[in-house]
Amino acid sequence: MWSCSREPVFQPLNACSGSEFGLQLQPQQSHATPEGLCQAYNYSLPVFTITFLVAFLPLGLFYNLSLVFVNLHHRASMAALDIYFVSLALANLLQLLVAVGQMLGTELLWHRQGLGEGSELPSVQTQLPTCLTLFVIFSISALAGAYSLALLSLDASLAAALPRNPMVSAHNARHLCSFVWGGALLAVFPAFLLFACRDNSDQMLDCQRLQIRRLVDAVDFFAGFLVPLLGVAVSFMLACRIHRRPLRPERPPGPHNRSLEEDEEEAAEAATFRLVRLTVVAHFSLWTLYYVLLLFYLITAHDDKEAAEWLSTRPGLHRTLRGLALLMAYSSSCVTPIIYRCLRINFSSKLDNTLSALHC
Repeated sequence: MWSCSREPVFQPLNACSGSEFGLQLQPQQSHATPEGLCQAYNYSLPVFTITFLVAFLPLGLFYNLSLVFVNLHHRASMAALDIYFVSLALANLLQLLVAVGQMLGTELLWHRQGLGEGSELPSVQTQLPTCLTLFVIFSISALAGAYSLALLSLDASLAAALPRNPMVSAHNARHLCSFVWGGALLAVFPAFLLFACRDNSDQMLDCQRLQIRRLVDAVDFFAGFLVPLLGVAVSFMLACRIHRRPLRPERPPGPHNRSLEEDEEEAAEAATFRLVRLTVVAHFSLWTLYYVLLLFYLITAHDDKEAAEWLSTRPGLHRTLRGLALLMAYSSSCVTPIIYRCLRINFSSKLDNTLSALHC
């Protein structure tokens, strides 16, 4: 899916160029699209991009950095849930760095200078390693974030099914997150092959025969979206079955049957489930459009001539969908830490203690 070359129709969904996000000085006209609608396509996405850079990006950086810093400062009191969120916040920070590199890249400057479609970019070869590096970082962080959330939801379901389960612990969560990041590095190995495909034409032909790009797209979709989504679905089904049947024996009504500790424990469990559910739903909802388009490219865009002709007559719609999918995916990196900040019970007190310690 990722490619650092300009393709006439199927310009990659997650290319590191900023051309989708740039404000075109001379909007391209389509043969089948009205002029006003074409201009709306060309001018709407830059507005969303500027809004993201001005509003969402600073909030995302602040909340992700504060989440990581506060929890690492209180390392001894970190629960398994906090460790998974720290892993997710690190992935979010990498995603936001890639977003900045993609939206404010040098190709955006060339695009604003009015280079036509037939013009050649003067330093494509010099920018190619940077583009591939951004793609590798993007893939690793996307995989690590998705699996951190999948393990978080599974751990929350296990903790609800078996209270005080020794499998759900901060020690195990640290090891699982280490395996997640190591597995993400291994899973994006096909993306590293793209570095070997960039030197000469013979290697590029070999990569085309091996279908390296399609392999990268398949790994991104199945390992980065389908498998974590399946794990989340299993954990949600388990949680629904747990909530249908009471785990604790019912007691006869009376003034002293319930203790304050039991009430606080149930309130903490409910808050944890609310936090996990909202975070998982927000993350996968914002990434769904990206992976739907990725699946479309994987199935049709490489071979289907009819799909190529259909998209070639709608360049504005095509560009807008690509850019909107990426903006929604990057927005997930800003939304999830805000949910954690609002719903994590003891995070505010930890933040206050950390700030007071810094002042001292």
